[in-house]
Amino acid sequence: MSALFLLTATREALAAIWAFQQPAEAVLAQYFQENRRLGSRDRALLSDTVFGMLRRKRLLEFALAQAQPPHTSTAQFHHRLALLGLVWTASAASAPASTHPADALHHTLAQARQLASADDQPWLESIAQALAGLPCQQWPDSTRHNLPDWLASRLQQQYGDAAFQELTAALQQPAPLDVRVNALQGKRAVAQQQLLEHGLESQPTPYSPWGLRLQGKPRLHQTPAFTEGLIEVQDEGSQLLCLLTDARRNETVVDFCAGAGGKTLALGAMMRNTGRLYALDISASRLQALKPRLLRSGLNHVHSMALSHEDDARLQRLWGKVDRVLVDAPCSGMGTLRRHPDLAWRQTEAGLAALQNTQQRVLASAARLLKPGGVLVYATCSLLHAENQAIADGWEQAQRAQPGAFQPLPLEPIWHKHKISGLLANPTAPHQLQLLPHQHGTDGFFAAAWQKPA
Repeated sequence: MSALFLLTATREALAAIWAFQQPAEAVLAQYFQENRRLGSRDRALLSDTVFGMLRRKRLLEFALAQAQPPHTSTAQFHHRLALLGLVWTASAASAPASTHPADALHHTLAQARQLASADDQPWLESIAQALAGLPCQQWPDSTRHNLPDWLASRLQQQYGDAAFQELTAALQQPAPLDVRVNALQGKRAVAQQQLLEHGLESQPTPYSPWGLRLQGKPRLHQTPAFTEGLIEVQDEGSQLLCLLTDARRNETVVDFCAGAGGKTLALGAMMRNTGRLYALDISASRLQALKPRLLRSGLNHVHSMALSHEDDARLQRLWGKVDRVLVDAPCSGMGTLRRHPDLAWRQTEAGLAALQNTQQRVLASAARLLKPGGVLVYATCSLLHAENQAIADGWEQAQRAQPGAFQPLPLEPIWHKHKISGLLANPTAPHQLQLLPHQHGTDGFFAAAWQKPA
């Protein structure tokens, strides 16, 4: 692909993505569908460019705000953004991971001026001059955290200045690829060797006994380990949420918000394909995506059910009959910004409030399913207190005065049983866990566990 062709493609894709009305992955998939002249390498480069720009959105926009003359149209803005983004991506590929963003931006500008057309030289030169006279210590904080102000404010207040800086730095790095080894099909060492035979190096994940971690973007779907069901893509943090349920043979277990079924598959393996496992979700299309995964996995005890809402009348037949329920509640997804950096710009505080209402209703509905002695795990892939501790603590307090109130279930014994070391529960709430990218290397996840009195 020529440089001009790539610049045009990037500009066209950005025009849709920067509106933040749809997921960036969906926009790119549609763009690739409409532009079949793009080869696999072209698509990979364009994807890397767009996601790299999303991770540094506010830094790049700050740089463009210094341009003289300023852009006079949205199309011109997208052109300038595409040019900077392409050079940024090329520069970042060869720069050490420790490179300061300000140094990377100065290098990007220098490279862009060597490659740009005569029409682009004046505004690139004006940015370089403006930033040369402004020490990076005086740049806005937004150029470092690259988040919307409302989200940055919440996270900084919640985690403190030092942890906030470490967290946001981690969120701006691409996530590794984690897979879960299907214990029904083989051991982790066997899967690791099979991947190695196909040129894919992996390392055992630090915490999950099922996990392997790969770097880059390997083509797993073409390996026998994947096609024969020995491995499934699943972040280590997500694997740990399943382990928290401590699901066992011959039990009745519910994955309440199953989605495409990644956690369902892990729970089924824990149950050794015995008992009854229900995969529930309000999205029939997402549950449909579970079917081929079930075929590969070897599980045949899973029952899918598309619900109309969280209080669907069909749930009544399960009231008081379930041993364990995992509630991976609908959430903002802020813990997955390494993979989906556009999520930060598609979410709002008003949307967050609506999600909290949904989370409260889903948790209350799921709790009705548990029989005496049953275990309830509430989880999100969020970093925000409002979706995590606030929901868990609020539900716990609301039902505390009721007969048969659920009791907090400490996590340490579960870690010990599954030989997991190094994970620390909340010291003031030992039934709660927060996983963080900069501390654990996983996506951001929260979990809380309770048990219904026998």
